[in-house]
Amino acid sequence: MVPEAAPIAASVIAPSSTPAPVLSIPTTPASAPPTTAAPDPATIAAPPTTIAAPAPTTTAPAVNPTTAPAVSAPTEPSVNAPPANAPTTTIGISPSAYLEAALDRIQRASFKVQRNLVDIELIKANARQRATNAANLVDTYPAIREALLGLGDGHSSFADPDAAKRLTQGTSTGFGFDRFRGGVVFPYPGSPSFLAGMRDLDRIVAVNGRPAEGPTVAESALDTLRISVVHRGEGAPVELNMTRGVYDSARLPQFTSIGHIAYLELPGTRGTGAKTQAFIQAGVVATQSANQVDSCGWVLDVRRNSGGFPYPMFAAIAPLVGEGLFLSQARTDRTDPWVLLGGRVYVSGVAVTDTGNATPLRQPAPPIAVLTSTSTASAGEAAVLAMIGRPDTRIFGEPTVGVTSTNVAYTLGDGSLMQVTTSYDVDRAGVLHDGRIAPDQALTTDWSTLGTDTDPTLNAAIAWLNEQPACRTVSAP
Repeated sequence: MVPEAAPIAASVIAPSSTPAPVLSIPTTPASAPPTTAAPDPATIAAPPTTIAAPAPTTTAPAVNPTTAPAVSAPTEPSVNAPPANAPTTTIGISPSAYLEAALDRIQRASFKVQRNLVDIELIKANARQRATNAANLVDTYPAIREALLGLGDGHSSFADPDAAKRLTQGTSTGFGFDRFRGGVVFPYPGSPSFLAGMRDLDRIVAVNGRPAEGPTVAESALDTLRISVVHRGEGAPVELNMTRGVYDSARLPQFTSIGHIAYLELPGTRGTGAKTQAFIQAGVVATQSANQVDSCGWVLDVRRNSGGFPYPMFAAIAPLVGEGLFLSQARTDRTDPWVLLGGRVYVSGVAVTDTGNATPLRQPAPPIAVLTSTSTASAGEAAVLAMIGRPDTRIFGEPTVGVTSTNVAYTLGDGSLMQVTTSYDVDRAGVLHDGRIAPDQALTTDWSTLGTDTDPTLNAAIAWLNEQPACRTVSAP
């Protein structure tokens, strides 16, 4: 995918009251998904924390949905909500002090720095050198970006004040479409490209009169574009004229039924407040719809999920993930368990969603096929890991991007936002992931057929689901 705005990483997590042993990161992903079921919510404990050798299990606080704490703000600024301490002025902040504050935060927060996996003193020296002649705060931005890149986690990032505001509002500025292999595009509803006539599964054939599968970086920065597309099922190109603008980059889960199979495309989440509630409600509606058609199995499609705010995503698909421990975040000094109870998400015993999807499935614990691609990233990968270890679950598609980690968002003096990787994802069996997630059945994504009856990955998933005991009865003639 060639997004017009960098995907948002997973949000800050609440601290655990009980420290866990320091984790070891494996150099290769786990080979085969474990098959353990979710634990009893009454006795939830953090998973084993060491990969190379067994380590003691750290027990997390017991969570009772009737007495669990109310939703509370995280102890550090988070992209899950607009930072409460965002400043409104930059008066009195010098470029050197601004840079040093950023470098200090990186040093104290970064997982790889704290584990001595990178040379932070070299990173800081290079940043200071690059910003030697900085006359204002904006002049330090390239140095901060370079420092974050130097961490080598592939996930930490920087957003200037305008971009930071858009991240928390779920909006973007540009032409408003995602482009995949072969020039296949998916416009955001209401975006400049959509209003110009671009539709899902269109294929770009020219940009500004030049044969191309998409705009260059320089062209993407222009105020106007002339893009020729071929609509799916048609042969003649159509020329579309579009003007850069602000658009809503939030998508909602999309549900459909394929016979007795429930299909849910789960996008990344964007925005807060009403957008979060709309996302969760879309999951509730999908579950209710699946019950109405008596679905025997599910397809969970995260091929276009490049990340976002994770909590509402898991609250939306809670009935599929299952109650209890489903994921953990491994920090340098502890492991924070993520738990689903009553459809709500709890992190280390603290509720992090106001609502959730508590709709019981008509088919309890159904088989689930998860679809992945080389564009599945960050919170999208967390959704895949949350399914690993769940019974009757199989992954189809391509290896994921490999940013199976969590970022904490820090507001700087002018409202800019640094997202620093502070932890890594641990599946429910205790395996820490630092790299791509390999599918159980490798298939190349054909973006030109995504979600249609000729989609090879979707068809393979449906074939597998129809072979499972829960579906064999309903699919029999």
